[in-house]
Amino acid sequence: MRRLLSLSLLLLLPLLVQAQNVTWYISPGRSLAFIKPACSEEDLLRDYGNWNVERTTIPLDGASVPATVLFPHDDAKRVVLLWHDDAARRQLKAAILRGNHSFWRLPGNVTLGTPYRKLVETNARPVGVSAFGEQGGVQVSDWQNGQFARFDRFLDVRLDGYPAAPVNGKSRPLTHNTINEIRVFFPEPK
Repeated sequence: MRRLLSLSLLLLLPLLVQAQNVTWYISPGRSLAFIKPACSEEDLLRDYGNWNVERTTIPLDGASVPATVLFPHDDAKRVVLLWHDDAARRQLKAAILRGNHSFWRLPGNVTLGTPYRKLVETNARPVGVSAFGEQGGVQVSDWQNGQFARFDRFLDVRLDGYPAAPVNGKSRPLTHNTINEIRVFFPEPK
């Protein structure tokens, strides 16, 4: 029996490793991997089941907002969805990723946990940032006509920590900051 179990685990190991290398691509304003912007919470429940879809409200910018969490029990898959039609919970308005790792990816493989330097490198231009919040944080405020500028009104990227304090009047780079929140927006349907 032990041999059978060991053999089974050995055969399943490649599948388990492969499952950890999942990548779900996001195109801000256009698509959220396999989730259609015209979807509803009802569609998600039908497609992914009760265990993987949770109705909730979240604190967002000082307000309590109705939301749907897809994959609430898996930090790497978890995404919070907001709706244009809050009452019917349909027509995707925004997707919010929070944490330090995720299967969800922006162009250039930018995701949660991506260091500031890689974000700038992928953007191919410096990025303007501003501090926000009492807990500390840095928000990208200007893509400086880089690769992500085309997503400007559909993409909000936030990093942990504070901007480095200036030394002798000169600003210092955000060398240790990493992305800890990505908000992707979708246009209202016509």
